[in-house]
Amino acid sequence: MTRLSRVALAALGIIGVLATIVAVGRFDDDAVRRREAARNEGAAFIGAQVVAEIQESITAAQRFGLVTIAEWPETAEYEEIWASFAPSLPGDSTAAVVFEIATEDVAAFEQAERAITPGFTVERFDSADPGYALVVARSASPEMAIGSDLAGQPGLSERLMMVPATALRVFESDFRTEGTSQNQLQLVRRLVSDGPDGLRRDAWSIVQIDLTPAFTNALESAGPGFGARFAIEGFENDASVGLEEALGDGVVRRDEVVGPVELTIDVWSDDRNVQTVSRVGVVAAGLTITLVVMLLASLASSMLANRRRARVDARDARHDHLTGLPNRRWVNEHLRELNGQPVAVLFCDLDRFKVVNDSAGHAAGDEILVEVSKRMCAALDDHTKIARFGGDEFLLVCSGVDDVESHAKKVAAEIREVVAAPFAIDTSEFRTSLSVGIASTQHMVASDGNELVRAADVALGLCKQRGRNGVVTYDDRLRAAELDRLELERDLQQALDDGDMVVYYQPLVGLDREIVSYEALVRWFRNGDVVSPADFLPVVEEIGRMCDLGEVVLRQAVAQFAAGVAPGSAVTLHVNVDAAQLVVPAFPGMVESVLQEHGLQPERLILELTEGEWGESIEEILPVLDELATLGVRFAIDDFGTGNSGMGRTLAVNGLAEIKLDRSMVNQLFDHRNRTFFSGFTSTVRELGIEVIAEGIETEEDMRCAAATGIDRFQGYLFARPAPASDIDFAAESTGGPFVAEPLLRAS
Repeated sequence: MTRLSRVALAALGIIGVLATIVAVGRFDDDAVRRREAARNEGAAFIGAQVVAEIQESITAAQRFGLVTIAEWPETAEYEEIWASFAPSLPGDSTAAVVFEIATEDVAAFEQAERAITPGFTVERFDSADPGYALVVARSASPEMAIGSDLAGQPGLSERLMMVPATALRVFESDFRTEGTSQNQLQLVRRLVSDGPDGLRRDAWSIVQIDLTPAFTNALESAGPGFGARFAIEGFENDASVGLEEALGDGVVRRDEVVGPVELTIDVWSDDRNVQTVSRVGVVAAGLTITLVVMLLASLASSMLANRRRARVDARDARHDHLTGLPNRRWVNEHLRELNGQPVAVLFCDLDRFKVVNDSAGHAAGDEILVEVSKRMCAALDDHTKIARFGGDEFLLVCSGVDDVESHAKKVAAEIREVVAAPFAIDTSEFRTSLSVGIASTQHMVASDGNELVRAADVALGLCKQRGRNGVVTYDDRLRAAELDRLELERDLQQALDDGDMVVYYQPLVGLDREIVSYEALVRWFRNGDVVSPADFLPVVEEIGRMCDLGEVVLRQAVAQFAAGVAPGSAVTLHVNVDAAQLVVPAFPGMVESVLQEHGLQPERLILELTEGEWGESIEEILPVLDELATLGVRFAIDDFGTGNSGMGRTLAVNGLAEIKLDRSMVNQLFDHRNRTFFSGFTSTVRELGIEVIAEGIETEEDMRCAAATGIDRFQGYLFARPAPASDIDFAAESTGGPFVAEPLLRAS
């Protein structure tokens, strides 16, 4: 030992004695401070753990709540999606989807769902409002069975109805039991979704989060000797775990905001983690101060090492292990830091990435993800941060610029360009593209960063619907378009409910221009303006009400035609039908009832179905066609020449009376070879008792050309435009003078 060491030891001895004297006097104060510090540190740790677990659970629940917007899943598909989300939700968590269904629509809903889920039945309870049912359409919980009607359950139905459209609400409840349930969060999102019958209705996506594991895990992570009480703002119940509540003022309170939830955490301790010694121990420690100092030095070194390790662990908890990029947790923290500043979020998804995993394996997929992250990072500036959000999804956050949305669009163009370059996989290449959804504070008032992320996710979903490989910005136009579509659907639903459709009629004539039939054509007047069938018919089909529209047109057309046609006339009535009507077993009975009500013979009704629907659906619709043919109703193939019907099966259908050539086919008849072919075709089908009608006749030249093939029935603007029943004389026999055969004017 050197002199310096001995001096140091002597100094340490003196210091130790002095420290002992001082320590004895301040022992009690120091013990109090140490206990307080331990409680504060434990409270901070427990709070951070609880916030992290609940935040991840709420985020997963919010994303799962959107799975039924784009497309209605089958039961197995819903359970499969739930299984992929369940690991992100703690404990006894579950989910369900509830539809609001008008009482008169319950039977149709049951029938549509039964095609997906055999044996499905709506279980009705006593309801305060018998006009509707709240039906559990999908469920991840055996306690909440599919088909249960919740309208009569006190509390639950009121909670669902109080949620505004497109909003998210949080309740302290468990939909599997009555009343409130301790440590349970119920996230309810109200949306408009397609059900199994294709009708868009109000729906609620309910995700039940069990908070008990989050509380218990956080307390266990803090170590023994701690107790805590967790209370959610506005909820009646709270939960206590660990030690029984301490008496006195030794409780540390922390207030945390976790998404839509405000959490209060009270933490206490029995101080078993605080090392204290008696006064005798302090004196004894002073006699061995040198050893204590050495131990303290070693302890200090260890603490520094632990802190360094803690910093590394904290970094790892906020970064993706594969790419090294920040992760979703970092994104949430970063967006909270930017609260109140102009911010844009870019939600990015790699297109066709599943092809790599399925064909080349996950190792190759990981290589692609690493390379994508490197390319995107190289293309970013100081105002843009990037994170891997999960799977093949990346999230970019733009801030620190005035026009943050323009900056985000520029960034989107740059990252899409670098990602489009080919990737090498072993000896082959893989090309992908990027779908991007953008949301910014310039076009929405976001309560927090999660709202921006949600909006960007919605824009990304729309980008995928449009074919991927593009950029969609969530803005006022997108919101307005959603609202306009909802208003159009609402008005159309009301018009169909009220039967507020108008039927126009266009005659079909023979060579002498004598009227042989009328075709009923539907029209819709919305706020006094006519809406093109090309605009509203696809919407009717999308909302699943083609059968309702078809019945409205059939009833109106038969009633008006039968009332106006001359007694003894052989003029017929053409009414268009959809394949959806011809798969309903009750359709023939409805047709027969309408004909009997208005005294119209079945053979004077001709139902038209387009060639495309005829060919694609012939097997499904054949039983109903046979029943209608037995009744005496006949059929026509409309738009012939545009679809892919099999002529062998088509001509063998009982009751087929007419084939209507599409306007595009009529134009082809000016070619000599086509005219020769159709002359033979017309002769052949007429020998089978089937008439051929030329549609879209607009000029005398069109009529002469069609007549040259042997066709003797025509329809088009040359004779009359469609007109309402009030302008039609159904007893009239002709639309003009006789047809005069002349040479064709066009080159043949």
